[in-house]
Amino acid sequence: MSNGFAFLKCAAVVLAATGVVFPQTRILAEQRVAAGSAVKIVAQDATLDVTLGQGNVFKGRAVDHNGVPAEGAVVVVKQGTRFIGESVTDSEGRFAVESVKCGVYQVSCGATHGSYRFWTEKTAPPSSRSQGLLVLGENGTRGQCGNCCDDGSGVWLCAAAVIVAGIAIAALVIALNNNNNDDDNPAPVSP
Repeated sequence: MSNGFAFLKCAAVVLAATGVVFPQTRILAEQRVAAGSAVKIVAQDATLDVTLGQGNVFKGRAVDHNGVPAEGAVVVVKQGTRFIGESVTDSEGRFAVESVKCGVYQVSCGATHGSYRFWTEKTAPPSSRSQGLLVLGENGTRGQCGNCCDDGSGVWLCAAAVIVAGIAIAALVIALNNNNNDDDNPAPVSP
């Protein structure tokens, strides 16, 4: 019974250390959503439907992970390896790429890229959006980098995380080894 308790105690230490090293409160606190706004989470490899504007113009906005417009960002539209067009965002993060035909395209802006399916107004499905939204950063991800991707101050936190994780794993291995060694010893003979 004491061996099982030692294993349980070691597992609790590992979980507690993991919770200290990788806190979730900061990430959760930054994900504010305004009342009444709809947030749609899509898979990274999803193709988004967008209705082209009059004159076959792909319109949209580029913002950073905090929703601040990205001024002067270059938005590039390609179909496979073929360059279709590009646009530079204005002070509000708006862009417009002209002369785009219906089809599937890759849209990129810095490290952010995604797949879009463009439609005319007559052929667009009801779920199609009138504009594209590019969230700039680590491929449009939010809260996925953890504390190591911050402004450089997270390097020490990552080093501490590795050390704590190593200690926790070593403690778990030692506890399991002791548990296995105790099982190998024969039970004492009672007099």
